[in-house]
Amino acid sequence: MLDYKGVTALVLHWLACSVAQIDLQISFGLTPGACSEMLQRGRVALLAAFQKLPAAAVVWPSPEKMAENAERIMYGTREWPTLRAIPFGFVDGTVVRIARPAHEVLQRAFHSGKHSFHCVNNVFVFDPDGCIIWAAINHPGSWHDFKVSADLQSLLADPAQTPPGFGLIADIGFRSKSTKPMFITIHTQACKRPTHPVLLEDAIRADWWIAYKRQAVELGQRAFKSVSVKLRTLLPGDAGERANLLLMLVHLHNYRTRTVGGNQIKTVYQETLDARNRAEDAMEVTGDGSLLPPQSRRALALEPDSDDEEAEDEDAEFDEGPPSAHGAAGAGAGGSSCAVPDTSNYQQPPGVQFSLGLLAEVASGAPAGII
Repeated sequence: MLDYKGVTALVLHWLACSVAQIDLQISFGLTPGACSEMLQRGRVALLAAFQKLPAAAVVWPSPEKMAENAERIMYGTREWPTLRAIPFGFVDGTVVRIARPAHEVLQRAFHSGKHSFHCVNNVFVFDPDGCIIWAAINHPGSWHDFKVSADLQSLLADPAQTPPGFGLIADIGFRSKSTKPMFITIHTQACKRPTHPVLLEDAIRADWWIAYKRQAVELGQRAFKSVSVKLRTLLPGDAGERANLLLMLVHLHNYRTRTVGGNQIKTVYQETLDARNRAEDAMEVTGDGSLLPPQSRRALALEPDSDDEEAEDEDAEFDEGPPSAHGAAGAGAGGSSCAVPDTSNYQQPPGVQFSLGLLAEVASGAPAGII
């Protein structure tokens, strides 16, 4: 029998390597029954340990941390575009293949027409450190990222948890009338850009800047999928087992990023942080402690876009999202007074920020929420 260190090594080896159980039995000197039991109990124990480790926690940032992240994202930009919000992170969805469900209704729910296989859809929010600060995991593969991120939209819309003026860099799949102040996206069509030469130049510069910065989330998705070989094979068909596995891998990603490194987002923005620290003495320090130069603070004034009326028509077909209090707040955030977001009503969200999707197994009939 193995002690707790041996069981931890067994589980981590099972996560990291694509080996059959018989190879684990030979490597660790276990019988088939003992190996299966230790893997089962070890996964439960490792998940419980990760949930108590601060280095593995998934925590929504405080306003101070959001401001620091925004400075790291915006620092070094020579020509400052006009943005609807101050970006403090990056968001996108990714799918992971699963075994074909036995139930016919679940087969339809988890089949992705875009990818032509059964999968679960997951949405992750990364910060410039490369850590996951919010996750929606184990949702049916037929669901769009916009629907999966409904809880994230509520979190961004709550001024007590996300001060008005902050947002996330995202692709156009997250764009709608209700989420305009929350997600920073490019123009979906060139004809929707403003026609005035000065505004058009600024809109093109903003689109290029957003597309360039959005590459960070692709680096984060790749880093997450490199945590375990299990993400490159078929995940279990059991919804609860699959959710626990994904949850453990999210915590493992954060633990590895904070303790070991090896995350390309962190590498890129650590260089930015070092450059900012070297230039700190030469930069103007504002009354609120910001180290951004004057031209960047003017760029972060969140002036409203001149093409807002045209964008209303563009986003009409996506106006099916949940009601958002951020819409009203975003109207007020359009003026230059929101260069420094209001953090007076902020309350730190308790615990881990997760949306776990479907956890219940299907005994008979369709599960709630599928039809």
